[in-house]
Amino acid sequence: MNTPKTKDLSQFNQDHLRDKLYSKTDRSSPDQCWNWTGAKMKNGYGIIGKKCLLAHRVSHHLHNGPIPNGMFVCHKCDNPSCVNPHHLFAGTAKDNMEDAVGKKRNAFGEKHGCAQLSDEKVLDIRKAWAGRLTQEKLAKEYGVTAPVIRAAIYGRTWKHLPSLHSLNAKSNQDWPVRGGENNSDA
Repeated sequence: MNTPKTKDLSQFNQDHLRDKLYSKTDRSSPDQCWNWTGAKMKNGYGIIGKKCLLAHRVSHHLHNGPIPNGMFVCHKCDNPSCVNPHHLFAGTAKDNMEDAVGKKRNAFGEKHGCAQLSDEKVLDIRKAWAGRLTQEKLAKEYGVTAPVIRAAIYGRTWKHLPSLHSLNAKSNQDWPVRGGENNSDA
């Protein structure tokens, strides 16, 4: 897993870093994001000086102490321009990913760059499979492989959508459960 390229910020003049940070920061409210107003990278992270120090890392270092080697400085607020030390925490790559997943910031479903299906198609596939179409027929119909269909049906992918079980519970009279007939007439 990648770890950030860490610069030892303690080697820099701390007063100079603080002056640079504060001169390009909107600190109008202690609880709100302190947005970096200086130069930024394409992804929105602020950069300080010719050494291209990341502004949020400088802020964390100045206010919370040195950043352990190989650690990320993550944003609780999900605003890459924010340098408010109360919005920042040091964490591993795993911590950062878990934070993104927990906040649903990561690409999933049809927003994922490799998605071969849409949310609507996955729901249709789950219903059609419960209605006894085979995974192979569904794969051919939707232009994907049987493993893609299987992963979508069983919820290994598209986890944000209702499961086959919950779809069956909501529409029990509309279509049969795979392996058994509809029990609504019983």
